[in-house]
Amino acid sequence: MVRRVIQPRWRIGIVENSLEGIVNGEELRVQWPSNPFHDRWFADPFILSVDGDEVTLLVEDYRYAEGQGRISCIIVDRKRGAIVSCKTILRGGHYSFPAILRENGKVYLYPEQSRQGKLELFEYCPETETCEYVQTLSEEPLTDAIIYKGVIYSTRLPEPNGKRLKMFKWPSAVQSSIAASQRSSVLRKFKSPSDVQDAASQRSSAFGDSKQLHSVQDANALNLELETLNQPKTIVFDECIARNAGDFFEVDGVTYRPAQECNRWYGNGLSIQKFVDGAFTEVRRIPDMHTLNSYQGVTVVDRKVFPFQWVYWLLRRSDR
Repeated sequence: MVRRVIQPRWRIGIVENSLEGIVNGEELRVQWPSNPFHDRWFADPFILSVDGDEVTLLVEDYRYAEGQGRISCIIVDRKRGAIVSCKTILRGGHYSFPAILRENGKVYLYPEQSRQGKLELFEYCPETETCEYVQTLSEEPLTDAIIYKGVIYSTRLPEPNGKRLKMFKWPSAVQSSIAASQRSSVLRKFKSPSDVQDAASQRSSAFGDSKQLHSVQDANALNLELETLNQPKTIVFDECIARNAGDFFEVDGVTYRPAQECNRWYGNGLSIQKFVDGAFTEVRRIPDMHTLNSYQGVTVVDRKVFPFQWVYWLLRRSDR
């Protein structure tokens, strides 16, 4: 009971700023819809659709009684400033961070399943509001993975909140399966870093340091090696800003990645990073925010909150 009273929770918000304003440093203006479900909290929002004042989100739905997350579809009424409905679409084990992939008019999701030690792809069926398993993308404990232009970017256990961002080539078999709208029962595994360590070291003279990619040359080498060897690569940051905080997005033709800033603790803030020629450069840091996603002109975030504000300030003070 004591733990439940003092443990942090999460709250979802609708951002009033444009993505351009966010990138350019505007102070965030956020509407925080009320949550009428007192037995759970919602986090990791991804936008499924926008219909006037109603925003439909896929979220982690954490039930206190179960002590683990599931994926639910919730509707936020912006006019009322409240979450008005919630329906579970995926459960059985711990699920969070329901990243969305849209291909050929279909909607897929690949939520985090690091506790289960894998990453699976599901198709979302809007008519029945259910999920159907498509294929296993990885049998590694990836944390908050994001697919961008055929590459999976992710941190992994045992250091999900650290400095290393791994990149995996998305198997062409999975892409073909989605393009043809087929189901496959064959599991496709990525090679683990330990499996390719020897091969990577043998090719280091041609591709440079395989553990740090910060230049155009490294990016070109990465593309070539991913195509030929399907080897995972790693970018090493100077701070704990590797973990994804949402989908990549574009502003004025420039690509950005929202990342989690976890230098003090998980959920400490956001790092907005420009992505050019295979390198990430931070352009802004937003404290006390956890994730950020945008779709159809709407942007959503979430943040960590404490039932008693003095717990938050005590933690902040003790960290100085």
